[in-house]
Amino acid sequence: MRRKMAFHYVLAGHRMSKAGQKQLSMGCYKRALPEYLSKRWIFAEDHILYTLASETERKEEALSWCLSLIRSQSVQHTNQQQLFLKHYLQLLKQCNNTRTHALMVVPLVDIQNIVVIYGERPIELIPELITNVETLKNNEDEWVKLAKAAYYAITGSFAGFRETGTVRTASTNNSKIPFAPPLERMRVILSLKNSMDIPLLLKNIHLEVSADPTMYLQTFTDMITLEPKCERIPFELSVIPKEVIDKIRVHSLSFNLVIDEISVAYSIPLNIRGPRLNNTKKEVNKTSVLYGEDHRLTAKVSKKQWPLVEIDLPSKRRLTAFCGQICRFNCDVNNIGVIPVEAFCIVTNHPELISVYEEECPGSTAFRAVKCSSTAINAAVGVFNLKHGFIATGQKK
Repeated sequence: MRRKMAFHYVLAGHRMSKAGQKQLSMGCYKRALPEYLSKRWIFAEDHILYTLASETERKEEALSWCLSLIRSQSVQHTNQQQLFLKHYLQLLKQCNNTRTHALMVVPLVDIQNIVVIYGERPIELIPELITNVETLKNNEDEWVKLAKAAYYAITGSFAGFRETGTVRTASTNNSKIPFAPPLERMRVILSLKNSMDIPLLLKNIHLEVSADPTMYLQTFTDMITLEPKCERIPFELSVIPKEVIDKIRVHSLSFNLVIDEISVAYSIPLNIRGPRLNNTKKEVNKTSVLYGEDHRLTAKVSKKQWPLVEIDLPSKRRLTAFCGQICRFNCDVNNIGVIPVEAFCIVTNHPELISVYEEECPGSTAFRAVKCSSTAINAAVGVFNLKHGFIATGQKK
């Protein structure tokens, strides 16, 4: 009976609208809306919502009704979807709403899988850098031990040691705020998806940062078109912190959405949810679901610039070899930064399987074996301390 009543309210609202009785028409549609809202009567629901959004004089109400018409998975025709989105952008311009980041559902941003690279290297994100979660957790302590061994071999002390992972993904431990070098890009790689049946034109795409604009530089993407029903398209944006800033945080993605010459600027918050803390059934029964912190988009900026080296390894990353077979490869180390490298060492947890050779003197074609020594942190970790470890800016060895 209630659905039948709502149906007659819609008919009455339509007749009142044709008769010029706007207030009575709005009243009928408002009474009918609760019976159709979220009941999978999509076309009837959209008709009521669009009528209310078009005829009301209260712009905030019109925005809330029109927002419900913008769905990531819509069954409406392409022209109808474009009409809804265009009307919503017109309402936003009329309201001059500065909080538009909370009022849009397209395009979709894959927030949880954002990748951040702190610095100029690696140049591109290769699949090997996206490590399996379980593999990373199992080997995390081993990597820290190797990093500590290298630090001790260079400085002779553990004082001042800190982890400097330059790539952060959904698989890494992001509970601590990482460090970033000044005057190098903090690169944010994210993906956008257009699940609608109409193309989306985005202009002036950039990151919004919680810092004084004079303390950092940033890159802009002039324009990108998301084709209808396109899969996730990755692209990279970056900010360059200066030495004067202590901490930098990226909090949202900002751009202009353009539909038929109507352009509205808005932003999408980039709030990454951390790992779940209470996983067991007993913990969930006692408390609500809790999540930890994820500091991928926050970084502490060092006061001094970091050394930046590029290591040219063989292009073939995997070798097919017999057990016990010796495999040889050459690599070049190039100092592409502005800071000279004072010392250089190679650390491994399998010193019995590796031999390292270096030039007898800079520019020589003769090589000498580098002695392997054990470390103070772990006797099973071997260190190859290169005699000619100094690499000047622009020098290649």
